[in-house]
Amino acid sequence: MGRPAPACMAFVSTFDEGGTPGLFGPSRTVGPTAPLVDHLLARSGRDPQWSPA
Repeated sequence: MGRPAPACMAFVSTFDEGGTPGLFGPSRTVGPTAPLVDHLLARSGRDPQWSPA
């Protein structure tokens, strides 16, 4: 079985960088050396550094 993160990244890479109202926010910026999962979250408009208060 393949790794899901690269497949998910390929999928979210097709999203509009401005976001999709009601689903995804605008893309966020992460550093080039950030883990793939951080890039995946950022591309889908989520903050990879978020944590519950």
